[in-house]
Amino acid sequence: MHLKHKKLIAITIWLVTIAVLGMSANLTSPAGRMVVVVLGLLPALLILRFWNGPAKTLSERIQEGRQ
Repeated sequence: MHLKHKKLIAITIWLVTIAVLGMSANLTSPAGRMVVVVLGLLPALLILRFWNGPAKTLSERIQEGRQ
């Protein structure tokens, strides 16, 4: 499984979990709903931005250069 798929699966699980918890808390105030939205989206955006794959090894870079 590629890193891109792992990231999307992790984000999907996180967002579904936060959505279920937000609905089960029965939030009615706009401020409470905004907290749930921020709590759901901020970690998801951080995962997309900062979770990178490992750096290429010297051997991988040489093989790319030979092609």
